[in-house]
Amino acid sequence: MDDCPFLSADELRISQEKWEGLVKTLYLFENNKIEYFVPSPKWVENFQEDGWRDTYGNWQHIDNPNVKFNLRFFSVDHESCGTVCCIAGTAAHIMGNQSLFDDCSYGLHDLFMPHMIPIPKWEDITVEQAGAAIRNYLTKGTPRWHEVAENLIS
Repeated sequence: MDDCPFLSADELRISQEKWEGLVKTLYLFENNKIEYFVPSPKWVENFQEDGWRDTYGNWQHIDNPNVKFNLRFFSVDHESCGTVCCIAGTAAHIMGNQSLFDDCSYGLHDLFMPHMIPIPKWEDITVEQAGAAIRNYLTKGTPRWHEVAENLIS
């Protein structure tokens, strides 16, 4: 008998590789291995939906050897380490920058994009709340953002 507390990759309708990436991501989130990224006002001013550019239009990446977390602001650099990642970006980073959005099930999509929380409030989602949502997804098939981030739902 398997003692794993999580639903299987088949039950979640995702690949085994994605499942393993999410389990590893959960470990990082629950064991304080990921730091929350607080963007400065200048960083936010220069942020664009497809990444972050400086005032000259050059791509910028966080110069830090560790991945940091922010669900709203992210900048994934496939060529180097230091970056700010959302949940999907963190898992993709762990998986060698493989996309988690192809063949994305509803529960997985909702984990990455909590539609009941207004987008401007995504930046207020903490590492702890994101970890709880990942755990809910892996154990129940849905992130249950309405429970873990109740304070952000309007």
